[in-house]
Amino acid sequence: MFKQTLQFTLTAALVAWAQAGLPEERRTHTPQGVPLSEPRTVEAQGRLFRVPAGYLLSWLYPEPRGQVIKRDTLAFAFWMPSRRHPENEPSSTPSFRPREPGRGMAGPDEYIVKVLSVSYKASDEKGYISPRLKFEHYITNLGGLGEFAFQEQLGLIKFWKPNGPNVFTNYRHIQGTEPAALFACSRPDSAMPNPGCTGDIHFEQEDIAFFIFFSRNNIESWRDSVTAARDLILRWKVPQ
Repeated sequence: MFKQTLQFTLTAALVAWAQAGLPEERRTHTPQGVPLSEPRTVEAQGRLFRVPAGYLLSWLYPEPRGQVIKRDTLAFAFWMPSRRHPENEPSSTPSFRPREPGRGMAGPDEYIVKVLSVSYKASDEKGYISPRLKFEHYITNLGGLGEFAFQEQLGLIKFWKPNGPNVFTNYRHIQGTEPAALFACSRPDSAMPNPGCTGDIHFEQEDIAFFIFFSRNNIESWRDSVTAARDLILRWKVPQ
């Protein structure tokens, strides 16, 4: 009996060792069997988008293949700088540099960008609070321009209260530049495991507005990130 048990244990160990030496396969399908590269039709806010399944923020949707996915807003994720779709479900991956099956560790210039909502808004549309208006409201509510310091940095305007407290590192676009943007980033001394930046973005020429989330460590590439998001939205939009 002991001999049989030992033989079984050795065999199991050899199988596990052999499997560990096999190359890991890349993920190509969602858990429901949908190819990550297969375009899905998403209807959001009265507009249609043809989005490859891997880009969608959540891969768990009840609509079967071939049926329109109806959502309140379009939400998606992508890798920078390649703009490819993730190979882990974005909504369940908090890291901006997750290791994906069959791929090595991401480099310092590679990171996930998440776009949490997309809308089509004109700057003067009634009820729309643009990044410009949000900035004005924020400054007014905290005492006015005289309470803040401003510095041009990274192609943006960094602003803060010299007398604090400053929970986030805040930036806004430079007046007269496109797109309008308002960022709130984790502070450099933050102990958060995945320090990030959130941003309200408005490309006024295309009337495209969205909320974006990416790594604080890549704030220097903010313009590349928001431009990539806009380009993907325009690529996927179905002409009306």
